Amino acid sequence: MHHILKKNTIIGISLFILVFSFIAIILIYNVKVDTSAIKLDYGWIVYKNDQLLESQPKDNIIKYVLPKMIKGDKINLTYKLSKYDISHPGIIFDTWHCVTEVYIDGKKLYSWGDKYYKNNHMLGAMRHKLTLPNDYEDKILNISLIATEKNAMTQFYSIIVSDLGDETNFWFNRSLLLIFSATIFLISGMIIFIFGYIMLLNHNKFISALMLGISFQLMGIYFLCRAHVIELIIPDPMIYNQIEFLSLYLLPLSVIIYSFNITEKTKSNKILVFYRFYILIYILGIISAIIIHNNTYIHYPNFLFLYYFITLISYLIAIVSLRKEDHSKIDIKLTILALQVFFVGSLLSLIAFHTKGFPVINETFKLWKTYDFILTISSFGMLILFFIGFYFTIKNSFILQFENEKLHYMAHYDALTMLRNKRSFDEQLHKLNTTNELTNYGFIVIDLNDLKVTNDSLGHKFGDEMIRGVANSLLKIPEDLAISYRIGGDEFAVIIYDSVNNKNIIKDFNESIDLYNKSIATFQISVALGSASKDEIPNSDSYSILDLADKRMYQRKQIMKSEHKDQILLFKESDIIGL
Repeated sequence: MHHILKKNTIIGISLFILVFSFIAIILIYNVKVDTSAIKLDYGWIVYKNDQLLESQPKDNIIKYVLPKMIKGDKINLTYKLSKYDISHPGIIFDTWHCVTEVYIDGKKLYSWGDKYYKNNHMLGAMRHKLTLPNDYEDKILNISLIATEKNAMTQFYSIIVSDLGDETNFWFNRSLLLIFSATIFLISGMIIFIFGYIMLLNHNKFISALMLGISFQLMGIYFLCRAHVIELIIPDPMIYNQIEFLSLYLLPLSVIIYSFNITEKTKSNKILVFYRFYILIYILGIISAIIIHNNTYIHYPNFLFLYYFITLISYLIAIVSLRKEDHSKIDIKLTILALQVFFVGSLLSLIAFHTKGFPVINETFKLWKTYDFILTISSFGMLILFFIGFYFTIKNSFILQFENEKLHYMAHYDALTMLRNKRSFDEQLHKLNTTNELTNYGFIVIDLNDLKVTNDSLGHKFGDEMIRGVANSLLKIPEDLAISYRIGGDEFAVIIYDSVNNKNIIKDFNESIDLYNKSIATFQISVALGSASKDEIPNSDSYSILDLADKRMYQRKQIMKSEHKDQILLFKESDIIGL
């Protein structure tokens, strides 16, 4: 992962998410819904605060329960049970913010929520299920509900008689859309999060990937709560209500941080200060909501309208910020479109939440009778657009990274020999003086003899081969012992991490040069070298130690010139000074 994540990997992940989403949607439309369940929508007698609303056998009970409730309102529902062709008949229904009691012919059959309410705890969404007695036929079913929060009853769906012996199948079919949505969001979010984490470990700035992954996972967790799956894992309503609302409240924060991290041009001081101020205020708001929720009678639902308002503002900020970016970038375009889709979806969801759905949609899509449909569809749209946009973001990022690495390589490596160059060597010299990573380092300075003679007599092609011959021998030195550089046309240097290894490194280099000379007949390589180490002059800096090695190299070079005039010489172990 140090260099570039292959394009095929990114495409593969993208296709996996899209194919998985497509299969999930197909399954949503093809899974058979439990036909044994019977909705008790008609024939109820409804009392509100002990006042008879109406007895309408031909109308749906939801019509009377859905109007906004205030804290303390009481709803009493009465229904005469019939005989149902079900093996293990039971009553299943959902409530929101209600103390719930169920009676059969005046005998209490079920009670939930009273002790939590008396202890100042919030009663959130709850799916109730209770077994009917064997002699339930022609008996009177009575359901008593007490609203414990503002807007209670907004999630009161049809009361159903179902086979509790096949409860898992019912549970799945009851929340099919939400469960599949949650699965897709959680899987895609985890993939993106892991990818971002891996990239961070490899020193890449992929905070945006982490935040996008967190956004998808928060959406998935929220959908699992809405599907009542969390109740199966965590039976304590205090905990799963915290999970549901916090996953919802944290979502805009993760989206705004994601949007901030993928912007570039808009990061002026004013924009930076605004973003940080907004994020700080939002975090303080969430902390305040948690404190108020856990210590007073004012609970999370009281902040819902404010949450939706802040959410819409968050998406508007992100959209406006991104619109100032370079619109020629497809990832920016797709991200803006994704935010716009979810902005519209959130706005419609807010309207649907307070009007309990749109009649036209309810008539067209029989399965979706709440704002879940709007929120889910807009979420899927955002997911697909975000993921495709994210693909282009990381693609462009890797292209830029590749170009930067290429420029860095060209600036720090020698094209002919693949060794590090003079610039890289100078940086390392400076580092040796400013850090204490190496305490007993050493230098070897190497000069290639008679390069000009070779160039003039045999041509530059052979001169380059001589240079590569020396470089190839230096490249054989293990990098955990030393690093080699080409610091001039015919000059090389080696920084040894521990000068104890000087002799062995020079010996191995000598043997490599000797083998190279035996393999060619056109010319022979001869070098002069000198070495020096930190322990020779402990109080000196790296430049002084290098100067000493350099002087020893030139001393040896002069001796070799006087002994071997006009010859291309062989390197000998006895030609080493300063060991």
